[in-house]
Amino acid sequence: MNNKAKYTEVNPEQQDRIDKVRYMFSGMYDLIEQYCQPGRETSLAITKLEEAQFWAIKGISREKWEEKKKMELKKFQDLIDIAIKAKECNRDIALELTVPGQRATEIIIVKNENIDYKLDYYCKNYNEKLELNRCKDIKILRAEIVMWDTMFLMYKKDFR
Repeated sequence: MNNKAKYTEVNPEQQDRIDKVRYMFSGMYDLIEQYCQPGRETSLAITKLEEAQFWAIKGISREKWEEKKKMELKKFQDLIDIAIKAKECNRDIALELTVPGQRATEIIIVKNENIDYKLDYYCKNYNEKLELNRCKDIKILRAEIVMWDTMFLMYKKDFR
């Protein structure tokens, strides 16, 4: 069978993103149904929205996962690499750090517009092992490319 016709299995991270895409499109369907009168224009809007949803999900399901979006950072260059990827796709970065005196790690979101500024800060203040120079107990462990605004909207809607 031609690969284009085959079912494409997705990993759990891809499925989570697909679910988020469906959730956000669901809100748009609700908005159109609530504020637009039935008719040709509304039908076209729904059809175009369905098409956009289809292609968004297809894009996620066909991604090659040799390039991971979530990285355990071993050296400073790994952080630079993920920052470059995030900037290329206009996404934000979530960083997981150790914090002295806290049982759990901490997550910091670096918005896309601030990536250069924060990377400059990390270059000046962190060593090659991703430890803060003035306090080695603070260390960057992992980084993940995220869409913070979308995540925030989803969680905000859930807590209303």
